[in-house]
Amino acid sequence: FERAGYTLEKWSVNADGSGTNYSLSGSFTPSSTNGVAYNDSTHTGAISLYAVWKAIDYTVNWNANGGTLTTTASSKTTQVDGTGLLPSSNPTRSGYTFASWNTQANGSGTTVTASTAYNTLVSNNASTTSTTIYAIWTENTVTIKFVADDHSKLTGPDGVTSTNGATVTYTIGEATGKIYSGSTATSYSVSSGITPSFDSGYEFDQWSAVSPGGTKLTSGVASNGKLTPTQTSGLYVNNTTYYLTSKPKEIAYRVEVYLEGLDS
Repeated sequence: FERAGYTLEKWSVNADGSGTNYSLSGSFTPSSTNGVAYNDSTHTGAISLYAVWKAIDYTVNWNANGGTLTTTASSKTTQVDGTGLLPSSNPTRSGYTFASWNTQANGSGTTVTASTAYNTLVSNNASTTSTTIYAIWTENTVTIKFVADDHSKLTGPDGVTSTNGATVTYTIGEATGKIYSGSTATSYSVSSGITPSFDSGYEFDQWSAVSPGGTKLTSGVASNGKLTPTQTSGLYVNNTTYYLTSKPKEIAYRVEVYLEGLDS
């Protein structure tokens, strides 16, 4: 005997479980005292036994999966046809937007909604009394730009080199810095840095984030001019533009002076 959301607890002579009850491992001897219209002498008649069911307690655990739950509780215990299996408010995560709940941490399982939670987590998993659902996140994206001057080129993390004076624009993950192609994150990240190269006779001068030749950046800048963009409070800032400035190389000259035919 099976009943979704219940376990068979015992047998009873009454449908409501009152009266004489029998354990699942016990025995039953028919008699007129525990049945209806049963003849003890001829051992004939009709006797009805009713299954007595016990509702199963199911616990649904909420895993923020890198984020933070906005509710005090981190789980919900329910019985048959329970409601409120999802948190009353969505979790939060810096740099990300909550997308859904899922039975797998990587989102490859079943999406869970308020209307499908009971059937997905309880009714379809009668043998499991505790299950965990995971928050699935969509990373927010921001735009970041790098501007070369007329005597320099830029090579990005993807290995692509620009032309002189070009503006290189990336859409990146606000938290990870991964470069996006459309809505898909690639394996490249601006955290790998932007490397400049210069025309003959020129070398690195500075990076600035306000205007060409503006206030010199020092954080994230290597001696060869490679720039690794920095984050603010763990996030990349939208619409940040970095300007590269080159300068003519300094040339050292040796001047020798000879004095001849001069009397002391």
